Amino acid sequence: MRRSNKYYILRRIEKDTIDAFLCEFSGTIREQIEKRIDSKKPLILVEKTCKDGSETYTNVWTIGEGCEINWTKYTKGRQMYDYTGVVKPLIHEKGTVLTWEQYSNK
Repeated sequence: MRRSNKYYILRRIEKDTIDAFLCEFSGTIREQIEKRIDSKKPLILVEKTCKDGSETYTNVWTIGEGCEINWTKYTKGRQMYDYTGVVKPLIHEKGTVLTWEQYSNK
């Protein structure tokens, strides 16, 4: 049995961002996620799980901006692709922030 790996995507919320990710969920899981989504928050954090060669969206949160604690409580040091700034993406992993070029060359 292969272990599943999680990684995260952080994006700014735009007009259709939330709906684009919510359409990946169905039934009670979607309802649970919709109850805690706050469209007034500027960022969306999406959890993806890779297992046995396939990737699926497994959770979504809306979060505030400005402080790493807003997303680290969910990511727990796992890899996160940050598409919120000028440099895309920044990769956050275990307390380190790298550009794509730096990450590719390590």
